Amino acid sequence: GVAQALFSPRERPAARAAIQRRHRIPGRPILLLWVGNDFYRKGLDLALGGIAGMRARHQVHFLVLGNGGDRGAYEPMISALKLTAQVTYCGAHDDPQTYYRAADIFLFPSRFDAFANVCLEAAACGCVPLVGDGAGGAEIVRHGRAGYTFPSYDLPAISRSLDALCGKGRLAGHRTALAAEMKHYTLTACAEQYLAVYRQVIPERDTARPLPGQ
Repeated sequence: GVAQALFSPRERPAARAAIQRRHRIPGRPILLLWVGNDFYRKGLDLALGGIAGMRARHQVHFLVLGNGGDRGAYEPMISALKLTAQVTYCGAHDDPQTYYRAADIFLFPSRFDAFANVCLEAAACGCVPLVGDGAGGAEIVRHGRAGYTFPSYDLPAISRSLDALCGKGRLAGHRTALAAEMKHYTLTACAEQYLAVYRQVIPERDTARPLPGQ
């Protein structure tokens, strides 16, 4: 679950304005967000490749949130893909929820993640998730209704999913559906689901029978 008192879609326009000012991003592009510190495992290169395949059709800007320690290794790729003007390295910040609220799409083509909580955090803030199937977080995505999943290594599939979300009016519909989905991922709702599983697999103790040693 996710603490929705902290991670919520409130004040999204204000958050967007703040992030665009902070990083000097002009205009009204569709803001794409990637979050992580392990640039390779979490698929930063795959995200860049997917964006390159669709950026001619949509005005987008890509925010990279985190410190991977190997930023320089990606600069030649960004230059070769002609994405220099569309990519902003944001570094690490102690207010990730502001970035989640500011962004339109959370792009996460991770090669492997048991379950990255950033997927839930972004979704709870109204940032529509686009998650690769290498990440356990793909399990929370209602494909085609409240985000998309795709094969993590499939660059054309990433581009197609971005195209689908960036179409006129699409994001608003996905965001509305996402808000309904997030009701199932409050801390209380998830705790109740865990308890329900425990009740199924752990039989109730017969209180009339003494425990061993009693």
